[in-house]
Amino acid sequence: MSKYCLIDEEQYRPGNQGGRFEGTDAYQTQCRNYVNDLIEKYHPEAFIITSGSELDIKSIFGEVITHIGNRTKEVHVFSPAWPANYPKPEWVTHHVYQSYDHMLFQHNYDWLAKRQIAGRTRFEIGMPDWYKKLSPTLLYTCYNNRPCDYRHYTIDQLAKHDLLDKGIVTAKYSTVDQVGQPDYVIENSWPFKHIPYGTKLVDEPEFVLNSTPEFGCQMYPQSYDRGAIDIVTESRIDEGEFYLSEKTNKSLLARKPFLVVSCQGYHRWLKETRGIELYDELFNYSFDDEADYQKRIDGIINNVKRLSEKYTTPEDYQKLYDSVKEKAERNFFRHMYGMISEKNTQSLNTMLGLDCTKNLIEDYHRDKRSDYFHNCIDGDDIDRHFNFYYQYVMPQYKGTYNWMKEIKDITDLII
Repeated sequence: MSKYCLIDEEQYRPGNQGGRFEGTDAYQTQCRNYVNDLIEKYHPEAFIITSGSELDIKSIFGEVITHIGNRTKEVHVFSPAWPANYPKPEWVTHHVYQSYDHMLFQHNYDWLAKRQIAGRTRFEIGMPDWYKKLSPTLLYTCYNNRPCDYRHYTIDQLAKHDLLDKGIVTAKYSTVDQVGQPDYVIENSWPFKHIPYGTKLVDEPEFVLNSTPEFGCQMYPQSYDRGAIDIVTESRIDEGEFYLSEKTNKSLLARKPFLVVSCQGYHRWLKETRGIELYDELFNYSFDDEADYQKRIDGIINNVKRLSEKYTTPEDYQKLYDSVKEKAERNFFRHMYGMISEKNTQSLNTMLGLDCTKNLIEDYHRDKRSDYFHNCIDGDDIDRHFNFYYQYVMPQYKGTYNWMKEIKDITDLII
């Protein structure tokens, strides 16, 4: 049986600190020595990289991939998509693999079942009242943490069309790199044309991402229930970068209609690949086919502006939400079923010669990883893959436990 070596970024950029010295001679030497040591110790047939971390393949793995190529070894990269800003080397084979689904499904189940999340139980944090009955007082929410051009453009267009007061919008203005420049002056880098300099777009002034369990990236802001629809600004927007992060997941878990700022064809991908019903009764999705991201955003803003003219009061927002409530509930279950099925992560099984129709549940126990990999890494995407199939996918597939029925029963009790 073929055995592969896994790439563990913690071995050459511990604590995710690689960005501080990428490109330096020291970093290149560290990456080269890491690759050489694996080859000398294991003589692998090929290397495997799994990346669910917002497609940061170039920055996290690029240098290692280069050194693997220098040693004439193959690399198989499993990620939601190949990033548009990184030409794929000829010795790399990319496999579409939605590894984030493992974490999203587990989070959603724990959140509903009131199990431990971010070191605290849902009993401690509290199930929000809005999950039982959403009573929106505004048209939309649009939360933004990491500053970037397409998020700034989205917010600026909301301001241009007098839509800021129709929803809740948060934003950061300057990137860490900008602030670190010796000649940095915030007045010179103000990213908005239609928002006065110094305007603060905040929801919870004390918010710092991941500083507390309540401020984890998976958690809902306190004002989330105030919007009838979500404007989601996803993590990636370049060509072919189809990636469903916790941002879109929040809307699906909350059972709210949403529009997503993402790559060309993203909503079509949600429908055709992820099985999500689109909200055609609310939105005109013609913008989805635009190649220019600003034109896609303009189309989203036009939808919001049109809705803002039709729905103007909290009573109207309630009617808007109620009009698609049943579809939003179906989408939640479609989303959960899609993640617990193998269709979004089958590529790794195929690579390893695993098949749900032929293999037993026990074949996916995490102890079986050593049958395929020289260097098993506890807690990595491969470990999560085996655990996820062993606990959820295979029991659901083989009929030994119906996880979808349990999820339905839980939501029925909550609602």
